[in-house]
Amino acid sequence: MAILGSGGHTAEMLAMLQALPRDAYAPRLYVVSSGDTHSLAKARDIEGGQLAAHPLQALQIPRARRVQQSWASTPFSVAWSVLFSLWHLGILPLWRTRGQRPCADVLMMNGPATCVSVVAAMWAMRLLHLPTPRMLYVESVARVHSLSLSAKVLRHFVDQFIVQWPGADRTAAYYGILV
Repeated sequence: MAILGSGGHTAEMLAMLQALPRDAYAPRLYVVSSGDTHSLAKARDIEGGQLAAHPLQALQIPRARRVQQSWASTPFSVAWSVLFSLWHLGILPLWRTRGQRPCADVLMMNGPATCVSVVAAMWAMRLLHLPTPRMLYVESVARVHSLSLSAKVLRHFVDQFIVQWPGADRTAAYYGILV
């Protein structure tokens, strides 16, 4: 499972996914925020001829906060985004597999705001002692000297936190440029 964000986040995530063996990580589930047709189109392009063997699965989750949305209504849209993610990424797949591990073993993310709602949903599953994927956060290659807001929020809630520049955070795992 991979979370795509608009623009650079999508390009980086798809580059990392292309380096992984397709058979070991299939089928893939791409998660995007509502209205992000660009990222889904790019994912379909990357999947290319593999669609027959491993169909592209995509889930659009509601945006936690829209541009110029009032702050008074933001808690409700965030709650809706988390609940939607919990249902569609956690409870529904668990119900479909009759309590077995959901289809995703790994959740990869690189900083789009959408990942905050998804991680909150996965933590709700963990608090209920339900199976969840391992969560891997790879900070965007654009973050050279400091962490993004998403990284600052999520670094202690994911299983593996990686930066691509040593100056971004000296306490995080660093393996060089992964994109």
